[in-house]
Amino acid sequence: MTQDTEERVAGVVQTQKLPTQPGVDEATETPPPPPSGGSNPAPPPPPEYLEGLPPREDKPKNPAPPPPPEYVEDLPPREDKPKNPAPPPPPEYLEDLPPREEGANPAPPPPTGEAEAASEEESSAIQPVTAAPAADESAEDDAAAQAEEQRKKSVRDMEGLSSKFAKVDLLAKDPALLKLRVGLGWDAPDTGEDGPDFDLDASLFLLNQEGKVRNDQDFVFYNNPSVENDNVVHLGDNENGVGEGDDEVIELNLERIPFEIERIALAVSIHNADERDQSFAQVKNAYIRMNNIETNEEIYKQDLTIEQPDTRALVIGYLLRDIGSGWFFQEDSKPADNGLYSIALGYGVNVAEP
Repeated sequence: MTQDTEERVAGVVQTQKLPTQPGVDEATETPPPPPSGGSNPAPPPPPEYLEGLPPREDKPKNPAPPPPPEYVEDLPPREDKPKNPAPPPPPEYLEDLPPREEGANPAPPPPTGEAEAASEEESSAIQPVTAAPAADESAEDDAAAQAEEQRKKSVRDMEGLSSKFAKVDLLAKDPALLKLRVGLGWDAPDTGEDGPDFDLDASLFLLNQEGKVRNDQDFVFYNNPSVENDNVVHLGDNENGVGEGDDEVIELNLERIPFEIERIALAVSIHNADERDQSFAQVKNAYIRMNNIETNEEIYKQDLTIEQPDTRALVIGYLLRDIGSGWFFQEDSKPADNGLYSIALGYGVNVAEP
C-alpha cells in the first residue's frame, strides 16, 4: 500500500461517527432510566396506619442501667470481703491465759497426799484385763456342730422321737440315691366273712424348722397327689390291698425338695377305721419300704405289725435333712388317737373335723 492510500484511510476512520437518535443533542444526552424490575427497586410507601408514627429510634447496644429503687438509695456501698479474713479476737476469758507452747504435753503436777492415796485405792480396785485367746477354727467348728446337734435333739424331743428307734443314713446305704420311692403294702385278714375292705393310706407332711407345714399343699395324700412341681408325687389310692408288691407308692426327688423343708413325716392310716371297727392289729403283712427309683435297690424296710387293737393311724418315721450329709430316716411309732385327722391338725393343716 502506498503512503497516499494510508493517509486517506486514516482520515476516513477519524471522521466517522456512530449514528445518533434524531433530535437528541449529543452533549445533553442522559442515560436511560433503570428498568422497573431492577435488583434494588425503591421501597413501597408505608401503609396509612403507620404514616402518623414517629420514626423508630435505634436503641444503644449497652444502655445505661436503670436507677436503683428508693429502698436501696440510702444503703452504703457493698464492701467486698477479703478471701482470708483475720481471725476474730479471743473471748475475754482467754485473754489472760498464757500462750500455748508447741511440743509435747507437759507432765501433770505431782499428786498431793490425799490425791495420791485415792489414786492407790483406785489402782488396787482395777484388775488387769487380759485378752481372751483367739479360738482356732477347729474349736469354732466344734461349737457349731454342738449347737446344730442340740437343735436337732430339741426337734426330736418336740416330735416325741425316742432313742430306742433306729436312725438310718440313707446315703451311707446308697451313695447314688437321688430319687426315693416309698412303698406301702398290706394284706386283708382271712376272716372268711364278707366285710368292708381294709383300706390303708400312705401320707407325707413336708415340715419346716418349726415342725409345721408351710401351707395345706404340704400335706401329700390321695386327694392332693402332686406338689413341688411333681417332685413329690402320690401314685394313687389302693382301697383293699389286693395284689403283689407295693399297694401305695409315693415318689420323691430329694434334690428338688426346698431347703426350708427340714423334715418329712411319713404317716399310715386306716380309712374309716372307726366306722368299720378296724385297727392295725387285724392287718396282715403290713410294711413300709424305701427304694432307689433309678436302681430299684431296696434301702430300708419296716414291719408295721402292731398288736395294739386301738391303733388306727400312726407316724412311722421322719425323713431328716442334714445339710452336707444328706438325708436320714428316723424311725418312730407314734399312734394318733383320732386317726389321720389328728396327725394333720398337729402339723398345722386346715382340715375339716370328721
